[in-house]
Amino acid sequence: AYAPYQYTPVYLRGDMNGWAAGPDSQMLYHGSGKYEITVQLDAQTYLFKLADPDWTSINLGGGTETLVNPDLPLQLFDGGANLSFTPEAAGSYDFVLDASDPAAISLTVR
Repeated sequence: AYAPYQYTPVYLRGDMNGWAAGPDSQMLYHGSGKYEITVQLDAQTYLFKLADPDWTSINLGGGTETLVNPDLPLQLFDGGANLSFTPEAAGSYDFVLDASDPAAISLTVR
């Protein structure tokens, strides 16, 4: 099975990393349509999106719902609005992008 975005890297881009598409913000492909990255966050609100380096072929955000709740998948949309996540406590958080179904792409933070 091929990665949903082929060879285009997917990045977690937001307040936690200056919205940069750097090596520390690249999501790793784990198979089955899933990409994942683990980041250290403080107990504050972060705005972010999932995107490629130049915001063209991949630019995923929220629809009517943009607030990401822990352990609850949120559907993402191409060109969607900035997402928001507020950790309850400082620590390590996994961001999991599930693009196995192009019609129902989702993000889960745990």
